[in-house]
Amino acid sequence: MTSSDDPALPGHPAAPPPPAPARPGRTLAAAAAAALVSLPVGVVIGLGDLPLVDLDLFTEEVQRLSSADAGVRYDPDTPGSGADPVPVEIVLVRRPALGGDRYTLRLGHDPDSYFHEVTAPAGTGGADEPVRVEHVDWAAERITVAFTGGYRLGVDTELATGLR
Repeated sequence: MTSSDDPALPGHPAAPPPPAPARPGRTLAAAAAAALVSLPVGVVIGLGDLPLVDLDLFTEEVQRLSSADAGVRYDPDTPGSGADPVPVEIVLVRRPALGGDRYTLRLGHDPDSYFHEVTAPAGTGGADEPVRVEHVDWAAERITVAFTGGYRLGVDTELATGLR
């Protein structure tokens, strides 16, 4: 052994300690923790201008209108089938979502279970007011919904009257 190999000699630095044994469990846990913290931040930053997917939290019935109130009934089946005419209902539904409220109309003989759904375009409410239906024109061929903001939406009667 030479004097340069002896760490106890004065003027020579001490030898570095031997490397610690590898602990894969800690390394894996640290990597997983880093991924869990950085992944949500990376997703939000990485999306940039892409729209986020809205998540409906629940649905709320805002308004319910019936053609029976206007004395109008519709044939629920094909002409000549013998089915008695029945009223059509319209239900305005609010869907609070992470990206803001969305409104839909459900049209049908039983809009609680089977309906034709139409999305009410944004801005159909009045100034600083929520979306509301002001009037419905129950025509034979087309049901036209007028919103408080002045927007009108027409739906073919055939879409709202089928019993499929």
